[in-house]
Amino acid sequence: MEMNTIRKYGITVIAAITLMTYGCADGSDSKLASESTQATEELTDHTNDAEEGLKLNNGEKWRVNDEMMVHIRRMETDLSHFESMEIKDYTLLASMLKNNVSLLTSSCTMTGDSHDELHKWLLPHIVLIEDLRKSENTDNREAVYEEILLSLETLNTYFE
Repeated sequence: MEMNTIRKYGITVIAAITLMTYGCADGSDSKLASESTQATEELTDHTNDAEEGLKLNNGEKWRVNDEMMVHIRRMETDLSHFESMEIKDYTLLASMLKNNVSLLTSSCTMTGDSHDELHKWLLPHIVLIEDLRKSENTDNREAVYEEILLSLETLNTYFE
């Protein structure tokens, strides 16, 4: 299998698990269960959208609700603190980032185009966090860490 095919498959699997586990819902377990088919269809749409790239909202940044933005800012703070640490614990960092993604997705009340655009950023970001968690090679961890920093820069280019 080509590396791109493997990566796309991995993105799809991780995104499916994330969407079905955490979803962008009101937290109701029964609602999540009843929407599993819809989540799978949305996953396909979001995976395809992520490949198309982000766009601005008529030249302006998309608005992310405050409840969700808190978790994005915590990721940035965690990364900032990590930068100043003498001993780099990438596994701990990945765990902290993953926790914030879980909180971010569980607090999702966004709808429409802004929601769709945020998912274009979020799905690849989740893959990067998972790559960081799984990586055992220090050089690779540092490269993934840098990609995560760039991912958050991208988020701040398109969202506020």
